[in-house]
Amino acid sequence: MQQVKIKQSSLDLGHILPTRVIQIHLKIQFTRMYIMQGSSALDKFDLRKSHKALKMLLIDRSNEFRIFAQGIGYPVNTENWELIVLNFCLDFVDCFNAMSGEDTIDHNQIHKCMTLMRQIARGKSNMTEMTHIENTAYLIAEDFKSIYKRME
Repeated sequence: MQQVKIKQSSLDLGHILPTRVIQIHLKIQFTRMYIMQGSSALDKFDLRKSHKALKMLLIDRSNEFRIFAQGIGYPVNTENWELIVLNFCLDFVDCFNAMSGEDTIDHNQIHKCMTLMRQIARGKSNMTEMTHIENTAYLIAEDFKSIYKRME
C-alpha cells in the first residue's frame, strides 16, 4: 500500500498514513462541506475515531440506518449515505437536548430543529410513525456515542 507523509497541521493526524485513510478523510470533508452545508454534529468528534466507530456501528445497526434513511426519504444508493444519516441522528439528538433543556437557544438552533422535525414528519400519516423514526435516530446516535467513548 502506498504511504503518504502528511504535515500535522494539514490533517492533524501527524504521522504517515495510508492513502486510503486520506481518501476517506477527503470524502468525509467533502460530505461535510457540500452535502451537509453547515456545521456538522460530527465536528465534535475525532475524525479517525468517528469513522472507526461508524464502521463498528454499521455491523450491528445497518438495518436501523436503512429504516431511518427510508423514513426521512434519503436514498441508500448514494455514496456515504450512512455518514449523512449518522450526522442527521446526532443533530436530532442535539436538538432534542437543546429543546428539552432550560437554557435559552438561539433562533438558528430553533430553525434547524424545526427543519429536522419537518424532514422526519414528511410523508408520515400519524404520530406513531414519526415517533418510531425519532426513536431510531436516538438509538443510532446514542449507540454511536457509546462506541466512540469506549474506543481508545
